[in-house]
Amino acid sequence: MKRKELKLKSRKELSGNVFKLFLCLLVIAVFSYVSTNISVNLTFAPMLKILNKLPLNTEMSLSYVKSFMISNLLSIPPITYVWTAIIIIFSSIVLPALQFSFNKLCLELSRGKEISFSNFFENISKLRIILKIFLLALLQQILIVLWTLLFIIPGIIKSFSYSMSYYVLMDNPNMTPCEALKESQRLMIGHKWKFFVLGLSFIWWNILAVLTFGIAYIYVIPYTQITYANFYNSLQLKTQ
Repeated sequence: MKRKELKLKSRKELSGNVFKLFLCLLVIAVFSYVSTNISVNLTFAPMLKILNKLPLNTEMSLSYVKSFMISNLLSIPPITYVWTAIIIIFSSIVLPALQFSFNKLCLELSRGKEISFSNFFENISKLRIILKIFLLALLQQILIVLWTLLFIIPGIIKSFSYSMSYYVLMDNPNMTPCEALKESQRLMIGHKWKFFVLGLSFIWWNILAVLTFGIAYIYVIPYTQITYANFYNSLQLKTQ
């Protein structure tokens, strides 16, 4: 299916479902905002207080500033660091699961299925799938970083190779994260450039979203994700 056909099909599937998907995006945004603010306030608020205590003296040596910071940082209760770590780990597990569930709703729409807001939580109602999503996201990020350290271009190429791994896991929940990544790589052989161009085709939509102070993202994000889901469906048809 050509790019224009994919996008036209996606717009038709999105019609009448924008508000449902907006509610899902709202949940993701609120969770991300709250978890980030709590962790930042727990960690950086005490550090800012310490910095405010630091005398503004240009003659201070680097060793003095270092010893001042260390002695004051040690005065912060250890429980603060513990709670910060817990919140960061919790959000790192839950946020990918929420994003996974949103993308799954987009995949279902791309296949002509009806969706509801309750489906958003049903998709991640099992702890096993949440942990598997977290491991997949973690493994994918580690591999991309390692390839990027080798050179930037291989990292970008690998990110395209792994881009279908979430959809693969949606269709095959019994797969391991490694198997999902391998299957994604198989599906993307010879199609990475097409996926890259497809992503570029949304640049004007993203500019519109910025110009509307993010309001247009209510439409742009679901439209983009449904199009990617349709791209995945087309790959499945080609490789069968």
